[in-house]
Amino acid sequence: QWEGIQCSGDGSIVEISLRSNGLKNAFPAREIFQAIPTLTALALEGNDVDFLFESIQDISAELTSLDLTNTNLASFDGIDIFPNLAELYAGNNAITGEFPRDILKLSNLKRLVISFNNLDGLLPDDIGTSLGKVELLVLHHNNFSGALPSSLGKLSSVHYLELQSNAFSGEIPSDLAQLSELWGIDLSDQVSKGGGFTGNLTSFNTMSGLKRLDLSKNKLEGSIPSDFLSTVETSSFEKLDLSSNLLSGKLELPSILSGIPFSSMNFSDNRFSGISADLCGNDCAMVLCAPTTFSPTGRQPSSAEYCEHCPTAVYWGTTTCPGISPTPSPIDPLPESINEKDILKSIYDSCRGEDWFNSENWMSSENICDWYGVTCTPFQDSVQSLVLSDNNLVNEVPTEVFQLPYLETLILDSNGITVDFTSIKYAFKLSSLDLSSTDLFSVEGIENAPNLLTLDISQNDFQKSIPKEIFSLTTLQQLFMGDNDFRTSIPSNIGDLKNLRLLSCPSSMLTGSIPSNIGALIDLVHINLEDNSLTGSLPLDLENLYSLTFVDASDNTLEGQLPSFSAMKNIRRLDLSNNAFSQSIPEDFLSNVNPLFFDYLDLSNNFIVGEVPSILAHFESVFLQDNLITGLDDELCDKARGGLIKQFGCDSILCPPNTFNAIGRQDSESNPCHICPSAQYYGSTSCGGAAVTEGTEITAVVQEGVEIRPSDANEEKQALAKLYLTCGGEYWTENEHWMDSNISFCKWKGVECRFGAETVTGLQLGSNNIQGTPGFISIFQLLPNLSTLNLSRNPLAGFNFNGIENSASLSELDLDATGISSIVGIGLSPSLTHISLRNNRISGFPQEIFQMKTLKTLLMSNNQLDGRIPTTFDLLPNLQTLILSSNSLSGVLDGIDFPSSLRILDLSQNLLSNSIPVTFLRGIPTSASLDIDLSGNFLSGNVPGELSRFSQMDLYLQDNRITSIDSELCSKEDWNGNDVRKYGCSGILCPIGHFANGGRQSTNTPCARCISAEYYGTSTCEGESSVTRTNMYLWPSLAFVFVLQILI
Repeated sequence: QWEGIQCSGDGSIVEISLRSNGLKNAFPAREIFQAIPTLTALALEGNDVDFLFESIQDISAELTSLDLTNTNLASFDGIDIFPNLAELYAGNNAITGEFPRDILKLSNLKRLVISFNNLDGLLPDDIGTSLGKVELLVLHHNNFSGALPSSLGKLSSVHYLELQSNAFSGEIPSDLAQLSELWGIDLSDQVSKGGGFTGNLTSFNTMSGLKRLDLSKNKLEGSIPSDFLSTVETSSFEKLDLSSNLLSGKLELPSILSGIPFSSMNFSDNRFSGISADLCGNDCAMVLCAPTTFSPTGRQPSSAEYCEHCPTAVYWGTTTCPGISPTPSPIDPLPESINEKDILKSIYDSCRGEDWFNSENWMSSENICDWYGVTCTPFQDSVQSLVLSDNNLVNEVPTEVFQLPYLETLILDSNGITVDFTSIKYAFKLSSLDLSSTDLFSVEGIENAPNLLTLDISQNDFQKSIPKEIFSLTTLQQLFMGDNDFRTSIPSNIGDLKNLRLLSCPSSMLTGSIPSNIGALIDLVHINLEDNSLTGSLPLDLENLYSLTFVDASDNTLEGQLPSFSAMKNIRRLDLSNNAFSQSIPEDFLSNVNPLFFDYLDLSNNFIVGEVPSILAHFESVFLQDNLITGLDDELCDKARGGLIKQFGCDSILCPPNTFNAIGRQDSESNPCHICPSAQYYGSTSCGGAAVTEGTEITAVVQEGVEIRPSDANEEKQALAKLYLTCGGEYWTENEHWMDSNISFCKWKGVECRFGAETVTGLQLGSNNIQGTPGFISIFQLLPNLSTLNLSRNPLAGFNFNGIENSASLSELDLDATGISSIVGIGLSPSLTHISLRNNRISGFPQEIFQMKTLKTLLMSNNQLDGRIPTTFDLLPNLQTLILSSNSLSGVLDGIDFPSSLRILDLSQNLLSNSIPVTFLRGIPTSASLDIDLSGNFLSGNVPGELSRFSQMDLYLQDNRITSIDSELCSKEDWNGNDVRKYGCSGILCPIGHFANGGRQSTNTPCARCISAEYYGTSTCEGESSVTRTNMYLWPSLAFVFVLQILI
């Protein structure tokens, strides 16, 4: 149960993972491998440790995976002590000398990454025969030289070959043509270190699976072969870069490559004398700028950019013009060049660098790319990002920071600073700026930022107005302004931010009504205006925002009739609780939303009247308590809906008049609706005006047959008190009655008890400002009847699962939006059925999940899950709902096994590739009603007819690279809400050359013509009018992904 330790079923340690954990000095390798002979995986990435393989030469070790990335590793001598090693990661170290011979003795290696070192000399002639099992070979950013050995052609299993940024020379060996399994080759930039591949361009016509090919910055000559890449699958091909070579003649490509967008290919800075008319017709500038013109990319990528005059440009595709700079925007020219190191020094001097928490290498003779917080561009030592979060910077940040010519990301949050924006007009590449939690009180000058996409000024000292300069930033896509003291209304010119996708301004004392111009933000996906003082009704224009998925306007004073939101097909979360909405719920409320992908609706604590319409029977998580509701449509209470409704009928939706309980509905046998003559309406949470929690002394009958585990009230109270004291309870948002010895702990805010017994059954502590890394060992041990634990939306630093094996009653766990990055220990839970871990920072894919045989629901969307998607979900025999959307999972669908119980699967917005296999969803009964979302990936090829075995399915495949649909699917009348019955194949996906919001035809959304739609299921049309919207899903910048997750 120790952090970073994984054990096998018999208790033997098999994995130690201590990445970026502050380890220093010599790693005790000998002691570790002597004491733990079962160890198979060791990860020490990001620690300041020395590792000596020679110290363990006489020890037998079973290690299969070793990660020493970014440590102090200086030598591989003796690494052959690990004969079973399959994965070796040792990039970003200071290893020198020739290619290590001892690595060649590791015949079982599949992944070898030793990039960003100082290795030099020739690659060994026998590298291909010695490492014949390698699938990933990453040697880039070293100093290797000479010709590539022909034995590389023996790497028959290799998928990725990354040798860029070395000094290789000579011709590319023809033996590489034997590598039929290759997906990606990068041999770029050998010139910068004095090398450069020469000779004619290889055809690469035997590599049908190739997706990426980068040969830029070499010395390749001649014309492009007529059979170049002639066998690749163009629908899944991602990148071709032949720029900065000596290729000549007329640019012609085989007809098979016509399916690859020009934006995925680069031919600039060669010696092409012409372009084939078949390639570009009358507008060749979109491929390459003509002679006597140039642009920074060598082409005209859009109508907003163009090729400028350059009399010295002899060839097609020129990117530079001596004496002429491309015009980035009509503003002042950049002042005389300032040394980047001097700019960084000025920041150090102005912001009292000597007092920073971390100033490693600053002001030293080290390369600036090695200074703390600085990340440089790949091909030159220029600052690309500067991240100094929470580092004790003070005073004003000098305006020269915006003169760093390649700066893209600037993150200075949580420091005592202000900023001079005078020079931001020169920050042509700056896209992400985070100044949250600083001393900022003015942003004068920021309106001149030319290309800003993401701005965070939340938690600052703005008072009595929203900075007017913000509304001149028309390039903005994400705007965070929460936790300020604006005390003003939202300006009407909010509609000027035409590209905005995320607007977050909670807890900022906004007043007045929401302006109707907000309807002009047609790309808006996420809007959060909770906890303000907004008044008036919701503007009707809000319903024009078809891309909205998240709406939170809770805790305001909004009033009037609820809009129907019937046009918002994509909405997943709608929270309008704690307002003053009146009248009844519209009959067509949320009528076009897919209920299986809808998270929750909260209309509680308003003045809504009348009967709840049947339309809401489509949704599960609906909260309506504390309104003026007088009836429920019969369909809502139909026990055929299953779940709690099957058990408790209408009471599971709302307690009827003359009854009440703490949450306004029955959610368990132990929490029935109690008699209360004064409760006039459905869903009362109080009786006679006094709020009541479970455990209140009210005469009632405890139902028989409900298991109550033996408990000690004093121990339970001690466990709760420890939680309060160790997690800063005095600073919680809601801590009413906590630690009051005169009041039963069952009345403490957020504590739920079993009726008739003083024992805790639930902790509802979401959005409560709980901080740190809570340890729940006493909670798990001393609360034997705890079944529900909700800590969502708290700024946790982590979560300690120690002791969870003792929590036999715990079935539901909600850690959404807490910022956690690890769930080590969760696999020991004996009874969890529902786990929600959305909007966090969990990476990889936690293998402990597969130990949880009771699991029915797993929600892990919007994390940082990466690597190949697991194939063994069938190890979870009870799994019904699996939501892994908006991550970075890669790999293919072929070979993934799901349990027969699965009904809802969401893998959308990941990096899945290749075609949908005919065996997809094998093992699931054909009678099952399924909801499957694979949209927003890189799936290609045909949608197989074998899926027709399912009679009922909602299938979402938009925004992939699909090129055909089996005609057998187009007659599935009950698919996609009967849209397939009405529209045939278009009810599954719009055909090539067409598009629609959602990628398929439905009642109100036909498939419209779109020349740029290259694949089935296109949801946007490039270059169309404002009715065409960008992709409905939000891809936040890396710099702010954590901020977005917390807000959601």
